[in-house]
Amino acid sequence: MSLVSHPVLAWLERYGLSTSTILQQVAELHGHQAQSTLRFLEQQGAIVGGPADWRLGPRQRACASGPVARIPAQRQRTHHQLLQQLELAARSHGIFRWQEERQCRLLNWGKIPDALFQDLNGTRVAVELELTLKTRWRYEDLITQYAQLFAEQKIDQLLYVVPIRLVSRIRAILDAPRAVVVQDRWWPVTDALRQRWHVQSLPDALLHGPNARFLS
Repeated sequence: MSLVSHPVLAWLERYGLSTSTILQQVAELHGHQAQSTLRFLEQQGAIVGGPADWRLGPRQRACASGPVARIPAQRQRTHHQLLQQLELAARSHGIFRWQEERQCRLLNWGKIPDALFQDLNGTRVAVELELTLKTRWRYEDLITQYAQLFAEQKIDQLLYVVPIRLVSRIRAILDAPRAVVVQDRWWPVTDALRQRWHVQSLPDALLHGPNARFLS
């Protein structure tokens, strides 16, 4: 088994940390084949950790093709793993042009989304995975920042992926502002602008893939 461009190693370069279940899907392996592959990579020193926290070994990190993603703090790992599952869900529906947070940071935008993807129609979608409710002013600030990205034509749509219990509350909060400051002037929040941000439940996104056309 060659380690050159192995999908498991490439994935860990991008995300820093992953689980056996996710890596099994990444490598399109099943059952004992998945276990033996991870065991082989571990024996070669390419990966270290265990079923819940595989990461690149020190030598593999040193010879990685680019900067390796940081290891998330323990409190962030559920969010981190769900973002990986969202990318896999997107792949299963034909969407492969996906940028995770590490790649998004290289864009040097004022607002860094959790992920970016381009759908099959060429629509550029920013993804925010929201597991807990923030204060209203935080969302108003986010809408202002994303309205700026719309104005600069850097993205076409904003997609919030949230637990079912938060769908209606976050949708209402996002639709509440009447105006935002963009490019140093007030812009009214019109219906046309509201149609550029969407809320999708997390179970729906994992089942059908993250998609800005799924309005909730």
